[in-house]
Amino acid sequence: NLFTLKILAKSISTSPNYISQVINEKLGKNIYELLAKYRINEAKNLLWDKNSNRTIEDIALSVGYNSKAAFNKAFKRMTGQTPSEYRDVLP
Repeated sequence: NLFTLKILAKSISTSPNYISQVINEKLGKNIYELLAKYRINEAKNLLWDKNSNRTIEDIALSVGYNSKAAFNKAFKRMTGQTPSEYRDVLP
């Protein structure tokens, strides 16, 4: 499921510029930072499941990243760890 600002704006009958402005003013983030936060949080939930056999690449794709490299970079920027490091230190 591809999420875009344009799709969101259309679904709530407003303009992409207005949504972007509200997110910037109210949250102090741009739409891409906000989306990355939600994607990484969902990835952390998926990585938490020790019984899952899902690969990191599969998790990256399932939360909206097109490549493992982009996912690893975003994950490390937001958490200070790579997804593998995060998974390895879980209880």
